[in-house]
Amino acid sequence: MSAKKSLISLSWPQFSQKISCEEKAEAFAAELQLIPSAKTCPECSTPMKLKKSHGKGKMGRYRCCKTKLHASFKEISLQRASGTIFENSNLLVSTLLSMIYSFVLRESYDEVKKNATTDRVCLSTNTISLFYQKIRTAIKQHEDKFIAKKVLMGGYGKIVQIDETKHGKRKYHRGKRVNGTWYFGMIQQDTKELRILACAENKRDESTLLPMIQENIAIGTTIWSDKWAAYSKLPKHGYQHQTVNHSKQFKTKEGVHTNLIESSWRPFKRFLQEAGPRNPHLKLAEYQWRRRCRNEGTCPFVNLCHILSNTNFAALHKELPRILVCNSQSQSKT
Repeated sequence: MSAKKSLISLSWPQFSQKISCEEKAEAFAAELQLIPSAKTCPECSTPMKLKKSHGKGKMGRYRCCKTKLHASFKEISLQRASGTIFENSNLLVSTLLSMIYSFVLRESYDEVKKNATTDRVCLSTNTISLFYQKIRTAIKQHEDKFIAKKVLMGGYGKIVQIDETKHGKRKYHRGKRVNGTWYFGMIQQDTKELRILACAENKRDESTLLPMIQENIAIGTTIWSDKWAAYSKLPKHGYQHQTVNHSKQFKTKEGVHTNLIESSWRPFKRFLQEAGPRNPHLKLAEYQWRRRCRNEGTCPFVNLCHILSNTNFAALHKELPRILVCNSQSQSKT
């Protein structure tokens, strides 16, 4: 078993056994709550019966034939995959589960095709890419809700290091000109909690960074940073501010430094580089989700399935094209 697969509580042989046939794959998907194991009639509130369908990508429909209890006096029929990540897909459930597993392992598209391809299906790069966009958009929605519920970092007696960085610069000033994207990072010294945000309008001035600090760091926190001018007025807003001048030293005599946040940029940029330039807001959310799973010791596959099972894909499918278009437009401006 590879080092990657050791991060997941379910090994590849165990996983392969659970999706060895479509019947087992559907049962496993129901166990993970990716598809419903039961549905209640929306009109008469009685349990609906599942009628199996035959053919590739068909998971059947839930039906209620108690027409006398319905306002329309008609049979109610609901697709089993409605509102799930499997909706509008003609692929086998085993194939889709294999793609979710491969996404967690960050396998290459060639490896995904190798794992998911059978006598009945052959995946294209575009199919994998679109499915991964759905997964990443679900993660982004989950991360937005997670951050909104989180308490502020720091507090009296606590230290938070802050810094900003630019991703997308040309190496050695060679090649096609790339303006890049500015990111702002905060890490609490004792808990190692890390938050990374994309800078609004791709700016890192005081009017951009100060609101980000106030929305994430509690008043009274001791903030360590470099000498960037945008941080100079932090004491006026209730923060204890200590700085280090990187042109002279990396750590002051008092012990002030930004080594934690500085060292956090390398794995973040490496992840963005490997993930590709498209949809950086989705890749940012994915990076923070993966990092939290690793720090908390939770199985990313189980955690991802929990996220997907709680995502309304019926609404997401309508929003996804607009989200991707809006993001591509914002990229063209930066």
